[in-house]
Amino acid sequence: ALGMQCIEDFGVTMEEALGRLDNRLIFQNFTMPYFEEAGHTEEHLQFYLKAHTRMDVNYLRDNLCVETMEKVKTLPNRMAIFSHGASPYVKRGLEVMGLAERFDDAHVIGLDVVGMDHTKTTEKGYRKVLGRIGATPEKSVMVEDTIYNLVPAKKVGMKTVLIDPNGKYAGHENLSHVDHVVKDLKTFLEMVG
Repeated sequence: ALGMQCIEDFGVTMEEALGRLDNRLIFQNFTMPYFEEAGHTEEHLQFYLKAHTRMDVNYLRDNLCVETMEKVKTLPNRMAIFSHGASPYVKRGLEVMGLAERFDDAHVIGLDVVGMDHTKTTEKGYRKVLGRIGATPEKSVMVEDTIYNLVPAKKVGMKTVLIDPNGKYAGHENLSHVDHVVKDLKTFLEMVG
């Protein structure tokens, strides 16, 4: 990953490394499995969170389905966002999508809130988020586009929905932790009425 390489190999500061990054590099190289598998430190997490905080979210406008966002606004359910990004980044994304008023600060939960040892790849991550928002797993649904993030959600007792826009997981050998597979968020919203 370029940012970590800049810091570790080239001896530049975190700020200098952040200045060399763009959105594509962050999304491609700073994923949570990368951090977990590589056993990175708190310093690496801080770099990751700062990188997310600086990222431009305007690209979301290009893929925005206004009809779907309007449907989200009218849902009576309590909703939360659990992200491997930083909460300020997620909040800016919600603003771009016109959903900022739908989610209060307590319901936008990034790694800056729960910490690196409570990610979406861990059961304790889901337990911490559910506790934070005062929800029970039995009455909660995790909607996710990354299949391995649904395994711990299912293990804690949540219903799980996999968004699979390209049919990548069609015929996947192990979907036992997935209750429903949908093409997109709009399809899921139509399911729940």
